[in-house]
Amino acid sequence: MSQSFLSEEDAELREFFIEDASELLAEVRQVLANLLRGEVADGGMQSVRRAFHNLKGASMSLPGCDSLEGFIRLAESLATALEQGVIAANPEVLTLLDEAASAIQSMLAEHGNEPRLPLLPNHLLRALMYCQDRLVGIDASLDSVQTPVSLDEPLRQFRAAK
Repeated sequence: MSQSFLSEEDAELREFFIEDASELLAEVRQVLANLLRGEVADGGMQSVRRAFHNLKGASMSLPGCDSLEGFIRLAESLATALEQGVIAANPEVLTLLDEAASAIQSMLAEHGNEPRLPLLPNHLLRALMYCQDRLVGIDASLDSVQTPVSLDEPLRQFRAAK
C-alpha cells in the first residue's frame, strides 16, 4: 500500500465509502448470481441499479476517484437499461455487470487507501463502453412498447475479438 496523501477527513470519508461499497457490491453480486441461476426476484435489477447509482454519487464526492466514478456510471447505465427492459437480461450482460462489481471490490480492497485510485481493467471498461454505444441507438422511450434488445451475441463477439 502506498503512503497516503489524503487529508485526515478525506481518508476517513474514503474508509466509510469502502465499507459501504463492499456491502453494496456484495448485494449486487448476490442479486446477479441469482438472476444468472434463473431465479427472478421482484426489484432485483432495481436494487442493482440503485447500488451502482449510490456508489457513483458517493465516488463523485471523493478526491482521487474520477476513474472509478466513470466506470460506475457505465455500469449504472447498463443496469438501468436492464431494469427498464430496454435490453434483455441474458447471461453475457449479467456476467459483465458481475465482473464490473467484482473488479470494483478488488480495486477498493487493494488500493482503497491510495490518494488516486487506479484505472479498472481495460477489457471491462471497453465492454461497458461497447454496451453504452449500442444503447445510444435504442429508443428507450418508456411510452413505446418494445421487445428488449439482446446484446448477448454481439457482446460475446466483441469480448472474444478483444
